[in-house]
Amino acid sequence: MSGPWARFGAILAAGLSALNLTGAFVLPAGAAQARSLGVRAVGEGARLTYTVPDFLVTQELMDGGGPVSQAFTDTAGKSVSFASLPYPGENGIAAPGLLAVLLGRAVPFGYPLYANADYPATPGSEVKDPFGAYDLRAKADMSSAESTGALGSPAGGPPGSHTRTAAATTVSPDGSARATAEAVSTALSFGDGVLTIAAVISRSVTILTADGAAPRTVTELVIQGAAVAGQAVSIGPDGIHPAGSRAIPLADNAANAGLAGVLAAAGLSARTVSSADGGGDVLVITSTHPLPGSGAQGTLVWRFGGARTAIDTGTGS
Repeated sequence: MSGPWARFGAILAAGLSALNLTGAFVLPAGAAQARSLGVRAVGEGARLTYTVPDFLVTQELMDGGGPVSQAFTDTAGKSVSFASLPYPGENGIAAPGLLAVLLGRAVPFGYPLYANADYPATPGSEVKDPFGAYDLRAKADMSSAESTGALGSPAGGPPGSHTRTAAATTVSPDGSARATAEAVSTALSFGDGVLTIAAVISRSVTILTADGAAPRTVTELVIQGAAVAGQAVSIGPDGIHPAGSRAIPLADNAANAGLAGVLAAAGLSARTVSSADGGGDVLVITSTHPLPGSGAQGTLVWRFGGARTAIDTGTGS
């Protein structure tokens, strides 16, 4: 090689040598290698699943719920969030865009109950019912993202159950990070009022400090004001118990055997389970009943809780 390109190569080599870039990149003495971070948070409200075994080809007739709030921030400049009611999954959100590609023209619709933020193109959005039945909000900036979702009785209407979710993520310049998620459901009633719960609160917090320590996650599930036929109860991994006596199931407690009979007659059961996806505990309430006109047995399952947060760490130049 000769001519201008040879001279350019010589100049480039000299410059790289001066900057110590001809070999491995050398950090200044005492400098720490920066960590790459991915910070995520998910708050999910009630999720309902309805199944009828041996009734149709598809036994699961319904699986959905909400609202769902999700946020994500990383050190590569990505910051996104969304709130949805219910959340149809990534395929459901992307379907109108895929359809537009297949048809070769714009599709005049999208999934309506979805507010999203994607910094910097979409710093925020809001979708709300003018009567107050639902409110979905999302926003994101260069170092943080957050979203909230709410579902409840319309303003001025009769009081009823209400669910609120929130998710937030933050990455700080000093290398610390924080993720928080929460889901709160209030005024819950099952089996025509046989089982009532004042509130189910699920929280998760993950914190990463700037000193290089591993992330720490704390989760909790709080069940307040649970009652069966007006009698206070507690709910744990092994079912429903008289309040203050978690170790004795209702069915084995002679003083409260009537409550177990009330639950059985209503086809109700409840317990807490550990989340399978790394979140906190989940309250699972099951209702079974015959499907009218078919003789088949239907099962309706409510799931409350499971707020989850995480901070994925790595190293980068």
